[in-house]
Amino acid sequence: MIPGIGLIGSTYLEQYKINQINRSQVRFRFILLLALGAIILLTLGYRTPIIALLLMMIIIGYYGNILSVWEVVVGALISFCVIIGIGYTRSLSEFMITSDTSPLYALQNRIDFTLNVLNLLNQISGNFGILHGDMISSAIPGSDLGPRMIVGRLIAWRTEVTVTPSLLGQMLVDFGKVGVAIEMCLLGFILGTGYKIVKKTKDSFYIALYSLILTYAVLGVETGILDIQVLFYFFIALVIYLIIVLNDKGIKIY
Repeated sequence: MIPGIGLIGSTYLEQYKINQINRSQVRFRFILLLALGAIILLTLGYRTPIIALLLMMIIIGYYGNILSVWEVVVGALISFCVIIGIGYTRSLSEFMITSDTSPLYALQNRIDFTLNVLNLLNQISGNFGILHGDMISSAIPGSDLGPRMIVGRLIAWRTEVTVTPSLLGQMLVDFGKVGVAIEMCLLGFILGTGYKIVKKTKDSFYIALYSLILTYAVLGVETGILDIQVLFYFFIALVIYLIIVLNDKGIKIY
């Protein structure tokens, strides 16, 4: 649903670029699209995808020259408040805090917990990891345990809970510190190439694609990039970017 909304947004952006609609019209359509998507995701019970949708539309709007810098700042503050609100509500529902506790305290607890998980994973993983690809492969549908359940088993021997390992945690468990260096280089290559392509072409589709993977890279700092659909987004982006780079070097792929 989220990449679909991004593609619709890129269509509106392209219409704006060729003067089929004006700036006010494209902004209204973006807001309407964002509101409809958020309502649907909220009624389905999703939390993180709502934040992903908001971040993606802000990024598309910024690189499409629909939003000004101050509007991006306001949007980032709104996203931050949404993150705090969702974390606070979730903590209350799971009885991790009391109603007398402030939302900022709930956010601090979440950050502390995530960092503690990362420290534990670092201690048990060493330089070359302990699962050697089993964690990332567990994202494939049909696996007995999902990646975040594996983290719960590793640090607490509990398979019935999911624990977010952070962006570095997943790499540490599979391939250790060596894996972190290699995989972060790969992630940097994908994001860096996408950014250069957006800056060079100003193409609406490439803006939407880059906004999608940048959004999940930002969210992945806490949650990790472990969901099969998110991995698929990065894989598709890598393939498209490699084709563009090779074509630019004179090696015709299509």
